[in-house]
Amino acid sequence: MADFTTWDAGGGKVAVRKDLRVPMRDGVELAADVYHGIEDKPRPALVALSPYGKELQAPALTTPSQRRPSPMWDGCIEAGDIARVVKEDYAHVIGDLRGSGDSGGEMIGNYNAGGVPLGQDAYDFIEWVAEQPWCDGNVGMIGISYFGSMQVLAARDAVATPVSRTPSSNPACRRSTRRRSWRSWSNSGSPTRTWPPGRTWCTC
Repeated sequence: MADFTTWDAGGGKVAVRKDLRVPMRDGVELAADVYHGIEDKPRPALVALSPYGKELQAPALTTPSQRRPSPMWDGCIEAGDIARVVKEDYAHVIGDLRGSGDSGGEMIGNYNAGGVPLGQDAYDFIEWVAEQPWCDGNVGMIGISYFGSMQVLAARDAVATPVSRTPSSNPACRRSTRRRSWRSWSNSGSPTRTWPPGRTWCTC
C-alpha cells in the first residue's frame, strides 16, 4: 500500500500522496493530494473540494492556525489545518474540481462544471476515497467557504436519508444507506474524534 513521500510539517512527519487521479462516472479524472500519518494503515478520511487549486492549501502544513474566528481559517487556507487533521489520525484529501487545477473537464463560471452537477462529482469522489486502501471506508468532508458549499452539494446528491443539514454553523450530518457513513464540518472546526468503521454518529 505504501506509495507516498514524507514531509516534515507541523512539528512531525506527514505522509503525502501527490496528484492521484480520481475517475468520475463520465471518464473525466479529478486530481487529489492525500495527507496522513506515516504509519501505513487505513484511516477515516476528510475530503475538501474546491476550484482554487489543491496546492494553495499546502501552506497549512507550516502555518499555525489563526483563530479569527475559526481555527480552520488562515487567509486563503480554507480546507483545514492539514497537520491537525493528520494528528487526529485522519487522511486529509484535497481535490481540484472539474476544470480546475490539475483536474480534467471543463468549468464554466463559479459553480458550473460544463453541465455536470458538482454534487455528482463530489459523490463520485467520496465513493472513490472510501474504496482506497489508505481509507477505512469512513469519509467526511471539511472546509469553509467554497469547501463548505461543496459539502451541501455532495449531501444533495448522496444516496442517503437526511438527519440534519445546517451548513456553515453545525456539522451537516447524514446517515448512509450503505455500509459506510460520511460527515462534513464547515465553520464548526476541526474534528476531534474518529469514527469506528461501520458506525454512524453526529455531533449536532
